[in-house]
Amino acid sequence: MKILIVSARYYPETFSITNIAEELVKMGNDVTVLTGKPSYGLYEIYSGYSNIENQTINGVKIIRLNEKIRKKGFFSLVRNYLSIFHIYNSYLKKCNTKYDAVLSHVVSPIFSIHGVGRFCKKQNIPHMHYGLDLWPESLVATGFVKKNSIVFKMMKKYCKKIYNTCDLITFASPCTESYFHDFLKIKVPFKHIYQPCLTKLPSEEMVNNHLFKESSKCHILYCGSVARFHHLDLFIKSISASSCKDQLTVTIVGSGSELENIKKLVSDLNLNDVVTFTGRVSPKDTINFYVKADVLFAPLYNNSFTSYMIPQKVIEYFMYSRPILGMLVGDGKELITQASKLNVVCDQTIESLSNAIDHICSMNEEEMTRCGLENRAFFVKNKRFQLPIICEELESSLVSLINNK
Repeated sequence: MKILIVSARYYPETFSITNIAEELVKMGNDVTVLTGKPSYGLYEIYSGYSNIENQTINGVKIIRLNEKIRKKGFFSLVRNYLSIFHIYNSYLKKCNTKYDAVLSHVVSPIFSIHGVGRFCKKQNIPHMHYGLDLWPESLVATGFVKKNSIVFKMMKKYCKKIYNTCDLITFASPCTESYFHDFLKIKVPFKHIYQPCLTKLPSEEMVNNHLFKESSKCHILYCGSVARFHHLDLFIKSISASSCKDQLTVTIVGSGSELENIKKLVSDLNLNDVVTFTGRVSPKDTINFYVKADVLFAPLYNNSFTSYMIPQKVIEYFMYSRPILGMLVGDGKELITQASKLNVVCDQTIESLSNAIDHICSMNEEEMTRCGLENRAFFVKNKRFQLPIICEELESSLVSLINNK
């Protein structure tokens, strides 16, 4: 099967679509990825990629387009979105290469798939949208757009038009089906397929050989982007309010638009001895932080429908045999409570989060060990979390769509 994947983010940016594309190649498919120049988290093109337009990595053919790189600030964001709208649409208009199907994977913004519907109609091939960001809801999650605003209403109309050109929509979170069918009033068929982890399942020996609360300190790790919709400011303020503050060490691994603000808040609250920042690290290096942690923190601020989705990090956290502290609602909350009743879930308030931190600090080593083992067992038992099974689901869905064309 000859597949075109359209995704504005790809290797060396750390998103699961890279693992998916490479696995589909291993399964015998011919895969081309249409993407941009890597810049995520740095606000500039990664070193060595400025002049690369075509390359092949691990069997995947990559076409890189020249988008306007996002800098800090709202106007730069708008310019980036408009350039993505233009360059992907223009490329697909001119593209005469024959494919069997298109698989789109949107990591904000949705404009990267503007021309896919027309392209698929011209080639008489199916378009399967494998969503990561939920549009137009993602605009509300950022805090830039209100749900009752003219901008949101315009984007809702636009997104309905784009989604209606798809032959199948798939998301990791089952709750999103109601968003498409009930809120957007879209009749396109829907399927629930999880997003794979960025890293492979570590060995039991590596993750289970751990002494919880070494030196009488509880070590909490957050690993992921430092963005507005994670509201790490609540986490930092909750640490300051916790009665167990002196028993904590906290590590924040990652970068993003809010990193400098969070660092300043830590300094303002005199938490520099408690909270450590590592900056952005590659996925293969995150295991060095996971194995040293006692608890893994999973936040998603409850300000839009996206809050009910499963954060991709939650499924990855299960692999590492650690208790999870979740500031979550919806499918994410349900998943971690399914995994272990000892996982701790809190509301999106400083009081609730500081109480949850105090509860985590009160857990003994036996409880933490049992919780971690239950989390890992939950991951191992659920084959649909794992990359080969996910790609089998994607492949069989694409084959069905092709056969029905």
